[in-house]
Amino acid sequence: MARTILWDLRIDWSFDGTYTEESTRLVSANGTMRLASPESGISSPRGTVDQMTLTLNNADGRYSPLNTGGALYSDIQLGGAYHAPMYLRVSVDGGSNYYRVFTGVIKIPREGPPYP
Repeated sequence: MARTILWDLRIDWSFDGTYTEESTRLVSANGTMRLASPESGISSPRGTVDQMTLTLNNADGRYSPLNTGGALYSDIQLGGAYHAPMYLRVSVDGGSNYYRVFTGVIKIPREGPPYP
């Protein structure tokens, strides 16, 4: 039986506690996992996943801060998305149970070359 892996990516673009589901646009996600020693837990900035890099499909210019017709333009113009809260959950059992693998904030989205 093949394992079905599903993901749930949510970003609070407007900083109002309402998370927008961006899972269908997720092309890839990778991160580094570095754990802090128990005695340094209070002073260390490290959690389970230290940082994560996302690649999102931007074929329609949704994440382009210069696209005045984009759905997110009012939220991301002039660097408005800097430190927007976000999280990523993953399911390995076909969606019965989701596990949060990253909670944090995003930096300003940056456009890259097109991906196939």
